[in-house]
Amino acid sequence: MSDIRDKIVAIILDACSKRPPDLSDPSRSFVDSGLDSLDVTTVLMEAEETFNIKIPDSDLNSIGSILALEAYIQKQKGDGP
Repeated sequence: MSDIRDKIVAIILDACSKRPPDLSDPSRSFVDSGLDSLDVTTVLMEAEETFNIKIPDSDLNSIGSILALEAYIQKQKGDGP
């Protein structure tokens, strides 16, 4: 698992501490993993802060899973495809 993915998982677990989601498949959507819309918003805001990036509203619909968020962060940081 990449360092970015490890941090994303930690953010998700922190945001959902009352009811841990199923994160066994990083390609599974956040909702299918057990996050509600407030959890997803919290995760994305924390990711912005943690990785020092800005996620514009126009990109929100394309970031629906751990893998999608990881790829988005890599691209923003210049480390991805």
